[in-house]
Amino acid sequence: MNGDFVRKWGSYGSGQGQFQEPRNLAVGPNDLVYVADSWNHRIQVFNMQGNYQFEWGGNGSGQGQFNYVTGVATDASGNVYCGDADNNRVQKFDADGNYITEWGSYGGGQGQFDRPYSLEYGGGQYIFVIDEWNHRVQKFRLGGAFVTMFGSEGSGQGQFQYPHDVVIDGSGDVFVVDEWNHRVQKFVLVGHDSIEPVSFGEIKASFK
Repeated sequence: MNGDFVRKWGSYGSGQGQFQEPRNLAVGPNDLVYVADSWNHRIQVFNMQGNYQFEWGGNGSGQGQFNYVTGVATDASGNVYCGDADNNRVQKFDADGNYITEWGSYGGGQGQFDRPYSLEYGGGQYIFVIDEWNHRVQKFRLGGAFVTMFGSEGSGQGQFQYPHDVVIDGSGDVFVVDEWNHRVQKFVLVGHDSIEPVSFGEIKASFK
């Protein structure tokens, strides 16, 4: 792999296959590409060749609606998780866009959000959510049960200034884009098994 261009798709607009600020995407185990079309308040779905398949969403706060959807992730079963940023919630759908459940509300408590911006499937039964304006990362079971969280506002190790994205590698280590601190931070889940919950005290920063 050397970065050779393969294909592109999309243009500005609100029609099928058009976008207004596509913020994130995920590829499901069904080889479909799910794109968070943020200002069109929808998820658009394409095949691997970029051909439009279907979409769901619309501006609002009801089930299956979005107010600035910014994050999207898929789990091993093909379920789709969406960061509904300005509704301060995560919504879960099946691979066809059928609503399953949601969790979250505005605030700074456990399981609450101030702009859930992006998400990452952590393997097993867990999903990680960037809680951007609370300057932290929260971890949940796939059904929405809170597990743990880490981070606070600042520039020290393990602190964030508007974290923007999160990725989990094959070993379960967590990489966070710390946007306003102009850095990437890596966290090691000590004794981490991707199927077992991790307590706050088991999370330490690793700057390798």
